Amino acid sequence: MAQIQLIVDRIVNVDRVLAQTAIEQAGDKKSDKEIDKANKEMDKAFAELDKEKPDEAIDRFEKAWEHAQKAMKPDDDEEDENEED
Repeated sequence: MAQIQLIVDRIVNVDRVLAQTAIEQAGDKKSDKEIDKANKEMDKAFAELDKEKPDEAIDRFEKAWEHAQKAMKPDDDEEDENEED
């Protein structure tokens, strides 16, 4: 049983690192709104971990990562400006 918990802990940690890295990379990008959503999902993930619900935490880390990815996508206006150059 201890080995299973170790594997779960590693998976949770990898998901946490992926989400946090994406948020950090998106920090300079277009959408503060998406970054805020990502950070809120991170908070929810840690709350799930506190309740010993790693499966729920993993889902929250995934959502945080998705919001960070959205924040890194260029605006349609920004793409149009780049095409005109």
